[in-house]
Amino acid sequence: MCRPVKGSSAGGTKVAEVGPIPRVAAPLYLLRINDASGAPGSITPVHSHPGSEAFFVLAGERSIRGAHGAMLVNPGQPEAGNGAGFAMQVTSTGSTNLHALVMFVVDAAKPLSSPAKLP
Repeated sequence: MCRPVKGSSAGGTKVAEVGPIPRVAAPLYLLRINDASGAPGSITPVHSHPGSEAFFVLAGERSIRGAHGAMLVNPGQPEAGNGAGFAMQVTSTGSTNLHALVMFVVDAAKPLSSPAKLP
């Protein structure tokens, strides 16, 4: 069943609205939601995605470093991420464990994550 734009699910409570996110052109799409976590100081390798990423931090603090500098995301803060091919490195920068929901809308024919380099 399709819900109208800005519609809601029965019994659900709207917590945040994230977006809009950068569009990606692909013959087939993958929508993936990750439950991401990490202790303070946890860091990902530099990587990129074949589409857009958005996130909502539930606890802790998330820092995303990329070519345009660093973005800090605090609990309760929704953030539309960057578009396809954007090199980034994610760090749990808070004093407590990071817990975030991460949404990807990507080209399903490509790997979800690929090694990348920051300029």
